[in-house]
Amino acid sequence: MNSILKLIILLESLVAVHAVDPVTVGVVIAATVAANFISSLFHKTPPPSPTSTCQKENGDFTEWSLWNECSVSCGIGNKIFTRSCTNPPPSCGGQNCNGVVTKTESCYLKSCPVNGGFSEWSSWGECSVTCGDGTKSKYRACTSPVPANNGESCKGETLVTKSCNLRKCQDCKKNECCDDLWVNRRVDELENELSSKVFGQHLVKNLVVNAVKNHINNTSPSSPLVMSFHGPTGSGKNYVSEIIANSIYKKGKKSNFVHHIVASKRFPHKSESYQIEYKKAISESLENNSKLCERTLFIFDEFHEMPENVGNSIAPYLDYIDEIDGIDYRKNIYIFLSNSVSEEIKNYTINHYRSNKARETIGSKDLEKIISDNAFYLPGGFKNSNIIKRALINVYVPFLPLERKHVKQCAEVEMKKRKKEVNDSTLETIANKIHYFPDEEQWFSNVGCKTLNHKITEVFAFDDEN
Repeated sequence: MNSILKLIILLESLVAVHAVDPVTVGVVIAATVAANFISSLFHKTPPPSPTSTCQKENGDFTEWSLWNECSVSCGIGNKIFTRSCTNPPPSCGGQNCNGVVTKTESCYLKSCPVNGGFSEWSSWGECSVTCGDGTKSKYRACTSPVPANNGESCKGETLVTKSCNLRKCQDCKKNECCDDLWVNRRVDELENELSSKVFGQHLVKNLVVNAVKNHINNTSPSSPLVMSFHGPTGSGKNYVSEIIANSIYKKGKKSNFVHHIVASKRFPHKSESYQIEYKKAISESLENNSKLCERTLFIFDEFHEMPENVGNSIAPYLDYIDEIDGIDYRKNIYIFLSNSVSEEIKNYTINHYRSNKARETIGSKDLEKIISDNAFYLPGGFKNSNIIKRALINVYVPFLPLERKHVKQCAEVEMKKRKKEVNDSTLETIANKIHYFPDEEQWFSNVGCKTLNHKITEVFAFDDEN
């Protein structure tokens, strides 16, 4: 538009100065205006571009949608849900969604059928007779699980019987039988027997009396009674075993139901080639003798001389099992006698005395750990044994080394048996014939009361000669 104004002014000056024809000037102006109008129709000037902008927006999840139906047709299954980060998606540097894109939920449509299953067989019941031909039975039930929701019931026997007590009946008034006339006779007197005949062993009295009485008086124990006697030579392990046998059986250690197995005599060979034979012999002895009486006493003497691993054949009969091949071993008593931890027990006792503590303050708890820890690694029947590994020993019984006064008490009892006059002078003479340890204090007998019979015989033989 500015250029047109300039053109009009120029033409007006030409008319005025140079006498140009005004009509000609008007035509020129009109043509110019028309040309500019037409040009403007096809060549418009674009408006200025606005400044470009981008708004930051964080992403967000869509609603959860079901991906699949329940994974099972009955019972409890799963179904999967999904979602995506598109509501809206992140833009212009916005943050992505934070969270999982799938989730699982449990689903339940209906109960599944449950087929019945048998329970374990019960233990064999008591024999129908005490001697002669009889039967005993065991049972099971369709309760593991009970059939439900139109499931199938169990198929099979629920009761089985077998013969028992096939031996001939005998006169139990004259011949030893496994009944109350011959077994479990004087258990209540066990405490008095130990108190009057065993000296210096307060732990033995407390542990043994409670264990034996509780086991014998229990008509249905969960496992056999397993006791492990540990201590130095002559401390009374064999003697206490004999007192236990005498308190339970009318015939004492001579009973047909008491079995004293000395490892060094029965299992003298240490090589592995003998192990199968030894293990078989032990199993047969335990099984055959347990058939004769459910209250059998097995004493494994010198167990520290038992070849390693052979003792593992005993472990199954000590466990918390109702029966093995129809035989119930849970009322039996097993006693293991071992010297393997005697040095540890002696050292513990010496240190206790050197701390100026009374003998009677020694407790069983600390010694039990010392015994079990050391017996498991020392040579003998307990080394690497399942008997210790599976915690099959109910009671660890520590026997402490005996003092000089205990030796004199043992001597007094033996002298009374021989109907010899008892006096302090003679007792001192006998006690002086025993060696004592430690070298400085001379507190404990090296052999306990084990050689006293021989020493007493020496003393009285000398007196007789003079």
